[in-house]
Amino acid sequence: MPATDGVGALFIVFAIGNGLYACWVTQRTSFWSKIFIKALEPVSKFPDLNRPTYWMLGAGFCWMSFWILAVIGALNFYVPPLIIMALVLSLAWTAEVMRNVANLTVSRVISLYYLRGMQSSTQFCFQRALSNNLGSACLGSLFVPAIEALRILARGLKNKI
Repeated sequence: MPATDGVGALFIVFAIGNGLYACWVTQRTSFWSKIFIKALEPVSKFPDLNRPTYWMLGAGFCWMSFWILAVIGALNFYVPPLIIMALVLSLAWTAEVMRNVANLTVSRVISLYYLRGMQSSTQFCFQRALSNNLGSACLGSLFVPAIEALRILARGLKNKI
């Protein structure tokens, strides 16, 4: 059948492409392994590096529980769709802020290790991310849901046209 012949030809082209890629990539394996080993070097020196992520996951769970109650309560308003859309945007923004705080903490710990050669406290970096750098995380997180919403809107308009 023509459909199965087309799929078979596609699989053959894919196999040839994978073979060529394997030939291209094996020459770079030694360089990749050196970079990977260097990147994983600080992991053993900071055993509590995952703790800020766990804190943010716990805070996200608590916020999501509260948020679900807010969505249920929004059904009693005059315009529930607008309230729910605002709540969805606030949820996306809050999730981005929590993700950025965890990223700020880890990146500060690792950058201080690489740039200054010092082992800073993960707890101190986490507190700094929640105090001094929280404004930057909030402002940066403000743009991500807006850009994602515009992308979804543009994709929907493109499909409608």
